[in-house]
This record gives sequence, C-alpha cells and structure tokens, in this order.
Amino acid sequence: MPYLLRRWWARKYRLPPTSDEYLRYTPEELIVEFFEDYFESHPERQLRRELHEETGVQYVVTGDPIVDCWEREIAAGREPDFNEGLTEEARSREVAREEQARGVADFGGFEERFDVDA
Repeated sequence: MPYLLRRWWARKYRLPPTSDEYLRYTPEELIVEFFEDYFESHPERQLRRELHEETGVQYVVTGDPIVDCWEREIAAGREPDFNEGLTEEARSREVAREEQARGVADFGGFEERFDVDA
C-alpha cells in the first residue's frame, strides 16, 4: 500500500516522492487524502444513507444485510443483536464471553454456596 500511495501522490502533485512536500506527510494524511480524492471521483462507491421511516434518523446502508439490519435497529433507537448471523457455536462462545465480562460466569456452583452479591 505505501508504494501505491507514493505513486498516487507523485502523479497527483507531479513531484517526486523524495520531495520535502511528500516527506512532510504522515501515512495517515496520505490515506485520508487518497480516499477523499477517490470518493470524489467515484461518488457511486460511497456508502448510501437513508432515513429511518419511524424516527427520521439517518443511517448508512452498507450492502451487508446483517450490518444494514444493525444500522436500522440503531436508527430506530433499539439495541441491535450483534450476535445475529453467528453460528450456534459462535453465539454460545460470545454469550459466555459477555457473561464472564459481567462477572456472571459459571464458577462451579460457587454462587449457590455463597452470597456473592453481599
């Protein structure tokens, strides 16, 4: 990618990549400027936005059915099911990970023997 960005910049400004102007750029600045130019010249590739019919909140349409569903849910003011589309095995792992993060993991009956909320 750095090679392609360097070539794009040199063509755009008609300066060598050894110039002081090029060397002042950070990699992040190069990437941002590249994508600004890219989407300006290819507007059809930009993400489409729509208004939620009930709330009037604008959301992004990505073309991915699951991500688009999440976007509509958020625009409607609801919490999306981020586990949607996962296999049962992956969903079980994610639920266990979430429970462990909340401190509700299975401790081999520990919570039954002791008052853990006290």
